[in-house]
This record gives sequence, C-alpha cells and structure tokens, in this order.
Amino acid sequence: MKLKAEVILLQVVAPGKHVHTVGGLDYFLYPEQEMESLKRRAKDYLKKAGAALSQAGCVVRSEVKTGDAAQEIVNTADEISARLVAISTHGQSGIKKWAFGSVTDKVLQVGHTPIMLVRTPYSSSTTP
Repeated sequence: MKLKAEVILLQVVAPGKHVHTVGGLDYFLYPEQEMESLKRRAKDYLKKAGAALSQAGCVVRSEVKTGDAAQEIVNTADEISARLVAISTHGQSGIKKWAFGSVTDKVLQVGHTPIMLVRTPYSSSTTP
C-alpha cells in the first residue's frame, strides 16, 4: 500500500552551544565553517531518512534551519499548516519515563499542531 502524503523533514541546527566556564554557563556561537559542516551533515541525514518515505509513495521535502529547535518546529508547522508534527526523541536532554526532552516539552506547550512522538534508540550513526 502506498501512502499519499507530503512529509517535510526538518532538522534544526543550533547556532552555538552552552559551555561551562569558570564564570558560569556561557553560550558560544559556532564559527561559520563549522555551521556549514553541521548543515551539510543535517542535509545528508535527512536525505537518507527521506529515501524510505519516498519509496513508500510520500512526497518528501527536507529543510534545514538554524535557531532554537522547538521554536523552529512550531514556526514551520504553523507556516505550512501542518496536520501532524512527528518528533523523534533521542533523550539527549535527559528524557525520563515521566517527562519529555526539553525540545519536545516546549513544542507540546507552545505548538498548535497535534504531535506524535517516536522513540528512537540513540546511535551516533543515526543522528547528525
């Protein structure tokens, strides 16, 4: 059976990272060259992830955005009038049985679109 759906795969790349320093917690922006590398890896990951969906008959479009992951997910869902947001949870922010990761939690709190959570086992080979 072929699916007749359009799927937009979205990967959000953070512009920097938090680093513990002597003065506390600081936020450092990635250099432009590193950002380009992160975006390229995200595009490659989405291309691989979309291949199976394409074979199942879905129209697949991939987007890589920069910024706050939760806000970009909510903004994109609103912009395209998405009927469903599927989020794969990797537990990278300390997901527990009783709580979601911080990105998922923010999307649940702020978003307007129904959400489906897909638990994905963490593997460095499956995530950018």
